[in-house]
Amino acid sequence: METMLVGAGIVFMAGALIGGGLSAFGVTLPLFSSIRRQALLFLLGAGLLTLGAYPGLFNPVPGLDNSVDSGDTMGKLERGVNRDAHDLDNKGQYAANEYDCSELCRANGNCVAMTYVISQHTCWLKGVIPPQTPDSDMISAVKDKP
Repeated sequence: METMLVGAGIVFMAGALIGGGLSAFGVTLPLFSSIRRQALLFLLGAGLLTLGAYPGLFNPVPGLDNSVDSGDTMGKLERGVNRDAHDLDNKGQYAANEYDCSELCRANGNCVAMTYVISQHTCWLKGVIPPQTPDSDMISAVKDKP
């Protein structure tokens, strides 16, 4: 998703810049014919580029409550909790935030728990429920029993 936003942002910004540059040579593109449209397209492109480049920028700010309901089949998010070992793979997966990581686990039939590393935007899906250990850079969750 982030890659698409960055790409769209670049296309809009380039279109606005190229459209204005071409008018200097007597070539006008109806879509880019006014300065206002060019500025609007450039700003829209810059916004999309920012959203794509910084995916965590507009994520919800967690409240004072230490846990948040993360979905239908996932348990509450455990902020400041690591569930070390028993990873389903040895690389982890990119996730923009803990909610996306929770969704990756919920959608994976082999996953029974997850740990999200905030600073690395990495999601670790677990095949076994490991014990809790404190770590302020991590957020974990366990699937609810069906």
